[in-house]
Amino acid sequence: IAPAPDGGAAVAAADVATGEAWIGRAESMERAGDILGRLNPAEVLFPEGFDPPKWACPTAFWNVRPAWTFDPSYGAGHLRRQFRVAVLDGLGFADDSPETAALGAAVAYLRETQKTALEHLADVRRLSDADAVPLDAASIRNLEIVESASEDPAAPILAVVTEPSANFAAV
Repeated sequence: IAPAPDGGAAVAAADVATGEAWIGRAESMERAGDILGRLNPAEVLFPEGFDPPKWACPTAFWNVRPAWTFDPSYGAGHLRRQFRVAVLDGLGFADDSPETAALGAAVAYLRETQKTALEHLADVRRLSDADAVPLDAASIRNLEIVESASEDPAAPILAVVTEPSANFAAV
């Protein structure tokens, strides 16, 4: 998550296993928190000196990184190399945007920690409310979709939906 000059933030996400990457822009910190809550990441990167909406992902590891790693020009260089482009406009965001700062910081961090080429990370999709039924972080928590308030690990809706059933037969 990278702060935007207008008081909002850019949110970027990458899934190393699938090679998927997403980018989105929120007009407020509350909205940025809602986006993070919907993504439910295991780890969130943010620049030092920035107060992110940690309430949105209470189980995530919040990793503070040097502020310069969120500089758009630093991120643009990493993104141009990653996606093999001269300019980022074709991906849907400008070289000097908060989106570039957020996704660039994520790609740089992945290169640093994964110690491997990220060739399968080859496309960026824009996060949009049209992609899902928007639920804010408080609703996700209160509806116990991902994590249960009780001690029962099978209680969250997600656990029930993804649990294989002995009564289900594949044809």
